[in-house]
Amino acid sequence: NPVPLAKGPRRARRPGMALTGEAVQMLIDGSDGWLRLAIIIGARTGLRPGEVVALRWENINFSAGYLSVTGTSHAVPGGGVEIREPKTAQSRRLVPIEADLETVMLKWQKVQNATTPSEFVVTTEGRPVRRASFTQSFARLAKRCGIKSSPHGLRHTFATSMVENGHPTAHVAEILGDSEQTVTTVYSHVLRPKVELRGAIGEALPLNLD
Repeated sequence: NPVPLAKGPRRARRPGMALTGEAVQMLIDGSDGWLRLAIIIGARTGLRPGEVVALRWENINFSAGYLSVTGTSHAVPGGGVEIREPKTAQSRRLVPIEADLETVMLKWQKVQNATTPSEFVVTTEGRPVRRASFTQSFARLAKRCGIKSSPHGLRHTFATSMVENGHPTAHVAEILGDSEQTVTTVYSHVLRPKVELRGAIGEALPLNLD
């Protein structure tokens, strides 16, 4: 019987819901520690939640102004995490870091080095945060703030704010590592260096990160 071997249709993507700048600011102001950092990274880079918690310090080039997405986090039995290669070539990418995110990350690095050093950026007690922990902690925070969203909503917010602020969809799609074939066809030919968008990110979604 060939039916069990046949692949069913792919599920349509659920439409994301972009947050307002005020809502993102509420989430930042209502959090601290690794959760605050993860929220800021998500809102400022458009990384997927699994990419946020998989980020290592070696992936960040502060002098050049970008970070490298080289993996994503997956849970393993026993409560640990495993960093796996991205599923698509588009997901392996360089993402610009604008000035206020760089400042936040460097401050966090100093605190981390003085307490529990780790190769990972988003950590608790020196261990990388599980993607499920990020999702659950974010959900509790969002509920307290009266906001309906998830960590993936930060990615959608990044993309929406950049496009609405007039930046080419092709450039934004390349930063996101979007793997949809129709988008890939457009942004695969983009030649503009992504680092040029460092300042544009802050302008598109103004946030107070002090």
